[in-house]
Amino acid sequence: MKRNYWKMVVCFLCLFCFFSACGKEDASPNQSTGGVSQKIDDNGFTEEQRENALERKGKVFGELPVVGEEDDIYCNLPENMRDWSSVVPICRDPLYGILYYVDYGGDSMIHAVFNGESELAVGLLGRQLFCRKGKLYFLLDTQNQIAVDGAKDGNILSYNPVDGTIAVVSDGVFDSIMVYQDVIYCRKEGESYSNGTIKIDYWFYNFDTGELVEREQQETFSYDYSLARYGKYFLTKLYGPYDRSKPIEFAEELIKNGVDPSRISMQVGIELRTLDGERAALNGLPEELPNGYYVKDGCMIWLGKKGVHYLEIETGKESIIAADLNIGGLICDGKLYLKDGGYMDLEQGNLENNLIVTSAGVELSSVGDLYTDGENVYVLKKIEDTVLYRLKREGMQELLDSVSERVRPLYEKKFEQYSGVARLYPVSDTAAE
Repeated sequence: MKRNYWKMVVCFLCLFCFFSACGKEDASPNQSTGGVSQKIDDNGFTEEQRENALERKGKVFGELPVVGEEDDIYCNLPENMRDWSSVVPICRDPLYGILYYVDYGGDSMIHAVFNGESELAVGLLGRQLFCRKGKLYFLLDTQNQIAVDGAKDGNILSYNPVDGTIAVVSDGVFDSIMVYQDVIYCRKEGESYSNGTIKIDYWFYNFDTGELVEREQQETFSYDYSLARYGKYFLTKLYGPYDRSKPIEFAEELIKNGVDPSRISMQVGIELRTLDGERAALNGLPEELPNGYYVKDGCMIWLGKKGVHYLEIETGKESIIAADLNIGGLICDGKLYLKDGGYMDLEQGNLENNLIVTSAGVELSSVGDLYTDGENVYVLKKIEDTVLYRLKREGMQELLDSVSERVRPLYEKKFEQYSGVARLYPVSDTAAE
């Protein structure tokens, strides 16, 4: 597989002191409101804000019938868990059949669709939703603007729909989490250094022991767990020393900014590795992990310029569904949805060009981040405000029937240019459809 670029990681053996757990800048111990000074606590809240803290209590659904089975490893679909920056605003619980989503564009709180009805489930601000053993796990994300009873911004919370309880899983404070059946993989950004690098700490919460353990500090940086899993194994990036006889622009720029060349490591391969160090020896794995990949049904899947790639992890056998792809996308139910509105049925193999239009009639050149619940595709897009949309493919005639006579001629001219329409409806308006 052709390399697009080398990935570099800077590893420091001696780390400076980092910011506090909440990652906030130092604040004054007093806050002035209307000329009256109010003392604030370590989390930046006044006594009044603490007295009016939001209650940790969600909707009570009562006893729920079990309608499906969970995955052995993942607590959301792996195609939603490709990057630490993924907001993961949606998750379908396979056990109870509840669809959870963050109502971006509405109240930005966590709602649930159950038996065709959508309602508020958790009256808190959160993101990165995961479902495990009937509970919803999420990262509390109030931006330190709203006090929550017994919880801090960045805590991992769990919601039980049966009795409505919302529990703090761990007192750790993080910027991002990924939840699996055995562990929660946690990430926290720390101090920014003068050379442009950032200290990042990683932690694992073990469900069996209830312990939160910091990831092993390596004296010489040699491996890094990715987010993708293959059974009990993490796909793990392997690193080696940077060879200056083969200069790379990004690495040389770091050195100019004061980074010791001996502290720069470059990716040299990948392996399968458990958290306790057990390794699986498999042939055929690529030397580098491709951008935007994930692992599902025993295959590493990613989009490349040549098309959709499937690589069997056990055998190393690779197959490609040919297509000229120059933009990211997502596969749902055997269909490929691209960020530029492109669409392809993977069985038929014909790439179509779709016009992107919101339900309010706003045309877009591209959609935002793509997510799926396994049946529908969702778009997180910022136009004026960030809104979570449900993407629905429609014919051009459906679009014409929904617009006024005044603008209809403008859309009729687009018939030859587009095969169909990628229509974006706010999830808050259509979640129960």
